[in-house]
Amino acid sequence: MEKRIKIYKLLLICLLAIVLINPFVALTIGIKLFHIILILLINIFLLAFSYFRIKKKWLFFVIFSLNIICFFCMNAEAILRYYVQTHAITNIYEIKNDDYYFNKPLLSVVLQDNEFETVYKTNEDGYRVGRIRRRPTTVDWLFMGDSYTQGAQVNFEDMFTSIVADSFPSKVALNAGISGFGLPEELKYFMKEGSRFKPKKVFLELCVLNDFIDVYDKSFSLKDHLLDRSEFFRFLYYNAFFKNHDDLPLGRDVGPFYQKEQDNIDKNILYTKSSDVKKNTLLQFAFYLKKIKQEVNKHHAELVLILVPVKEQLYRKYYDEVVSKFKTDTNFIDLDKPEKILKAMTDSLSIKFIDPLKEFRNDTTMLYLDKDAHLNRAGHRKLAEIINHRMRIAGE
Repeated sequence: MEKRIKIYKLLLICLLAIVLINPFVALTIGIKLFHIILILLINIFLLAFSYFRIKKKWLFFVIFSLNIICFFCMNAEAILRYYVQTHAITNIYEIKNDDYYFNKPLLSVVLQDNEFETVYKTNEDGYRVGRIRRRPTTVDWLFMGDSYTQGAQVNFEDMFTSIVADSFPSKVALNAGISGFGLPEELKYFMKEGSRFKPKKVFLELCVLNDFIDVYDKSFSLKDHLLDRSEFFRFLYYNAFFKNHDDLPLGRDVGPFYQKEQDNIDKNILYTKSSDVKKNTLLQFAFYLKKIKQEVNKHHAELVLILVPVKEQLYRKYYDEVVSKFKTDTNFIDLDKPEKILKAMTDSLSIKFIDPLKEFRNDTTMLYLDKDAHLNRAGHRKLAEIINHRMRIAGE
C-alpha cells in the first residue's frame, strides 16, 4: 500500500512538472524539443529527489516555486508574442555572433512616435530598403553610422543616404546605419561584414549627441540576450527603465548636456572643463578612428567622416532652454568644440571630413524633430545636399 502511494505521488510530481513546464508552450516560444525533454527530466528528478530522498519540504517548496515562476514567464511570453501584440515592444534587431547587433532580415514594420510614423523594411541581410528589396554583392559607397544614418524617423526614400544615392545613379550605395553604434561597433562591423562589399568609399557618420562618450569595446550580457530573445523580458525592462520624452526633465532629448556638472565635465564634449574620464575617452576615440582608417585603407577604400551636430549648436531656443533648466555655466561651453577636435584628428590621419555645422546654421528651415534629437525630412535633405556638393567638388 505504501509503495502504491509512492508511485501515485511520483506520477503526480511528473504530471505537475509537465503541466508547469508545458511542452506545447515551450515549443511555441522557440525552445527546442531536445532541450524541453532534458529540462523536464532534470525537473522531475529534482522534485522527486527532494521529496522522497532528502525529505526536506523547504527544498521541494523552492523547486516547486521555481516551476511556478517558469510557468508564469513562459505563458506570459507566449501571450505577448501571439495574443497581446499591441503591448509587445517592437524589436528590429538581433545579436550577430556576440559582436554587435544588426537589423533583423526581411522586416516590414511600422515604427510610430508622437513626431513620426515610418515604414521600416529590410532585405535578406538586414539592410534597410525601400519598395524593392535589393541585395547587392558589391557597392561603390558604404554608409556606416548610428541612428542618424539609420534614419528610422523618416521613410527610406527620405533618408540622406537614399537621396545621395539617387543623385549619383552610377553609384551603388548601401546604408549600414544602426542605432547606438559607436566607433568600436563600426570597426567590428566593417571587419566582419562591411568589407565584403568591397566599397570604394566608406562614409562614416558620427554625432555630437553621444559618439564622444563610452568609447570602448562592449560585450553582450545576459540582459542583452534576454532583451534580444524574450518579448516578456523586453516588456518588463522597457516599462521599468525607459523613459518617454514627457518623462525627461525638458520633455525632450538634450544630449550631450547633463544636469550635474561632474557629468558634463566627464561626458559633455561641448563642455570645456575636462577630467581624466573625458581625456581617456578622447584617446579611445582617436585610437578607434585610426583603426577604422587602417582597416578601410587595407581594403583599398577611402574613408570620409561626417559629423552631425545637435540642436543646441544651431538653435538659440534649445540652447537657452537646456542651460537655463540645468543651470549650466555657459563660460565653459564651446559649441564648436567637437568639430575642432574632429578636424584636428582627421587632418592628422589624412581623412576627408564633411562638417555640415556652418551650412546647418545658415539654413532657416527647422532641420530636427522637436522632442526627438534626430533629423527630420528637411534635415536629411540638407545633409544630402551638403554631401552631394562635396562629392561633386571631389569629381565624383
